[in-house]
Amino acid sequence: MEKVGIRWPVGHGVGLEDLSAMGAIDGSTPVMGLEIKPLLLLLDSTGQVLWTDGHARHQHQPPAETVARLEAALLRALP
Repeated sequence: MEKVGIRWPVGHGVGLEDLSAMGAIDGSTPVMGLEIKPLLLLLDSTGQVLWTDGHARHQHQPPAETVARLEAALLRALP
């Protein structure tokens, strides 16, 4: 990640205990390997969250709706 300039925290390689502490574990699923609730975030250069999909994939929301909301957030974020 350092090679490509990512200097903010990421969840790659984080264990389930740490993910649970961050509130990212879905306690309602008994299936091993499906404990994580996927979440898309749009962050600014300071790490502030500008947009989140609200776990859209986990809630089976249509991808086109998520993409449209993300595109709108990107346009709002541009100077």
